[in-house]
Amino acid sequence: MHLTGILSAFCISLILWATSRLLRRSRRLPYPPTPPAHFLLGNLRDVTVPKQRYHYDNLAKRYGEIFHLSALGKHIVVVNTEEAAYELFTRRSAVYSDRAQLPMVSIMGWDIHMAMMPYGDKWRAHRRLFQQGFNPHTTASFRPVHAEKLNVYLNRLLDTPKEFKTHAEMLVASVVFKVVYGHDILPDSRSHEGKDELFQTAVQAIQNFLDSILPGNWLVNDFPFLRFLPEWVPGCRKFNEFARETRGLVERIVERPYERARERISTEGGEHTLVSVLEESIAAGGHKNMFPRDPMEVCGTAFGAAGETTLTVIEAFYLIMRRHPSVQDKAYHEIGQVIGHERLPDFSDRASLHYVEAVYREVMRWMPAVPYSVPHCTSEDDVYKGYFIPKGTTVIPNVWTMINDEAKYPNPRKFMPERHLTPEGKFNGGDINSIIGFGFGRRICVGRYFADESVWRLIACVLATFRIENPTGKDLENDAIEKLESLDEAFLHTFMAHAVPYSCSIKPRTRKAAEVIRELDR
Repeated sequence: MHLTGILSAFCISLILWATSRLLRRSRRLPYPPTPPAHFLLGNLRDVTVPKQRYHYDNLAKRYGEIFHLSALGKHIVVVNTEEAAYELFTRRSAVYSDRAQLPMVSIMGWDIHMAMMPYGDKWRAHRRLFQQGFNPHTTASFRPVHAEKLNVYLNRLLDTPKEFKTHAEMLVASVVFKVVYGHDILPDSRSHEGKDELFQTAVQAIQNFLDSILPGNWLVNDFPFLRFLPEWVPGCRKFNEFARETRGLVERIVERPYERARERISTEGGEHTLVSVLEESIAAGGHKNMFPRDPMEVCGTAFGAAGETTLTVIEAFYLIMRRHPSVQDKAYHEIGQVIGHERLPDFSDRASLHYVEAVYREVMRWMPAVPYSVPHCTSEDDVYKGYFIPKGTTVIPNVWTMINDEAKYPNPRKFMPERHLTPEGKFNGGDINSIIGFGFGRRICVGRYFADESVWRLIACVLATFRIENPTGKDLENDAIEKLESLDEAFLHTFMAHAVPYSCSIKPRTRKAAEVIRELDR
């Protein structure tokens, strides 16, 4: 950035800091415990430090269930225990359900994403539509799509196991686009020969969205006035160009596929999709208090809501399993005892596969897709245990610290499915609403039932048919995982905890397992 822009940003931050200090002195109640801060920049270093999940965890151990940060005149409260999260985000949801607004998200056109919307009428309308399409009953009606696409995935895994991550990307995308629009993604859509325009556009749009919300990536998020300045002003051209590019991508994934799906419904009949579910409900008089584009926007953002998080969990599953062959063996043995090895597990078997359920729950606990969740924002002043939390405070659920609470999860960094079982081997966890990776209160993930079924069935079917091991030969020589001090380091310190590139040896457990998979393709 040019000197003029830097000086302007510095002066504004100084004014905001001074104002914040004066307001604090006028309050009788203190803010939550606050780490030592720079006299001008506040806790900016704590907000932008690398390996943030570790840093927040260390601060939580020092300051307790909540702590306070202040940077560039903004208040941040980090919530470190499930009890505090329940109290604030669920019991006081009327105060803690707003979102801090990032200007870059709005400029790019991604303010239609429900996860980023402020708490209000439009958010409620989108949430009702999402719940219509992804409640437990409707989710169950989409199970044939899960089965069809998973069959394709397992066959691809059998053919080219080294491409397991690409196959997972295609599985997640193909399920979402089929369920939402009735759109079948073309084979090999990662290649130029088989390019699927909708898939490619959606992937790029989501990547740009994730880039826009990372702290420190775009100065306009910290200094919103920059969005109103001409592009020739130093520091304004780059974010405007990026925003224009992304807005075009968002428009293409929101408008075109929805209209095509509506046309197919009118000309070819009623294929069961999210579009058809919403159109039927609207025609029957439902959703009267909504905006005209709401159904289109809900469908257009479904891939962004489900795709990246689901893929992150799948990446974690494979990486964890390659380190835990005994866990795979126990799951395989249970599947054989309960249903045999003549077919694949399905949802009717879930309640009987206690160890498989425990493996799934431990994957979800051990490495949550979003280690510190999407920040909430207070819509009015509040007091928690004698601490003052002002209106407009960004409130971050520190999921990483919650899932590493030694009082609840002894030896928390050990992957141990048994922690979710009774001494008799029965699953003893709660329903999926108890999975804290899905969020809290009114902002809990509305697609959690759909995501839950997608990931559970993949885990169950892979454990029933394949053995996942460390790579061998040159793949092992080039593999970075074995050189790490702990498996935790294999996951990036970004908003989504994607794994670093890694390899696996994936082979069918038996000849019969391969035959069962091939039968699915006939």
